This record gives sequence, structure tokens and C-alpha cells, in this order.
Amino acid sequence: MFIPEFTGSGSGHFSPAEITFLGSQPDVATARLYRSGEKIAASEEGAWGDIEVPAGNADCRLDLTTARDPSDWAYGASTRTSWSFRSDTTTSESRLPLLQLDYDVPVDTRNAVSRAAKHTLGLSVRMQDGMAQPRGVHVTVEASYDGGRSWAAAVSARKGSGYTAAVERPAHLRGNA
Repeated sequence: MFIPEFTGSGSGHFSPAEITFLGSQPDVATARLYRSGEKIAASEEGAWGDIEVPAGNADCRLDLTTARDPSDWAYGASTRTSWSFRSDTTTSESRLPLLQLDYDVPVDTRNAVSRAAKHTLGLSVRMQDGMAQPRGVHVTVEASYDGGRSWAAAVSARKGSGYTAAVERPAHLRGNA
């Protein structure tokens, strides 16, 4: 699996984790692969490389965690992503069908959204690079304004080959939350 840890404005625009950058703290990119609830692989270098999944039918989960020095990255400094999938025996090597999300968020050069209460996000869903487009995808979007303690449903809709999601900050919050 080759999953870029830090992505930018579109497919193919990514950066690997940096060990250090001009005196900043090193980036974090860890991956953990579980099979039937048991950890079978771990990487401190993200999900960038080949990981063999044992033969046999089983429920699997891949967790990818990333973080950048928050003194250098005020917004979007960390992520936690999990993929759940079924694994089974194959006769040849194959890539895992892990869906990737590309976001189009209206941010400025500091990676911050405006103070407006409503924002429309663009989303596109794809497979790992080199794999066919996914079929039968349904998207549900939620937003948190309190560090993930609670979540609010966003209004999402199909738009062309992707999706849009309208998020609205609760009235009791102000500024860039």
C-alpha cells in the first residue's frame, strides 16, 4: 500500500513525512494493521510500502495517524484515518481497495477558512493511485467544532463525479472554529 501521509490540492499532490524541517519537530506518520482484532504489522514511517496480509478470510483494519508541528501548522496539523476491509486468500499479489478522499476546502494561504458560518466543501472519492475508480460509493459528512467531542451532520450531495458538503458552524461559536 502506498498512501501519502500529507496531501495537497489534488490527486498526485502530496508530501511524505519530513524528519525535520528548518529546526521544527519531526512529522509523525504511523500505520497499524489489524487482522481479526490482532495487530499484525506496524510502521513508524506511515503506510508507504508493502505489507503482507496473511492468507485466509478475516476482518482487517488499517489505522494511519499523522501529525505536524503545530507551531508551524496552525490548522490541520493532525489526522486519524481508519479503513476496514475483508481480506481473503489470493493467488497473486494485489493492492488493497482502500478508498482515498480528496478535499476541496475554501482555505486561505494559512490553511484557514473565513469567519463565515457556512462553507461548501468539495469531495472526490478514488482508489489508491493505479487502481480503477470505485463504484457504489455513498458519502456521509460530519463536522466537529469542539475537537471531536461531538459531531454534527453536514448536508451532502452528489455533484458531477464527486460530492459537495455544506457545513455550518453552530451559532454559539464565533470565528474560525
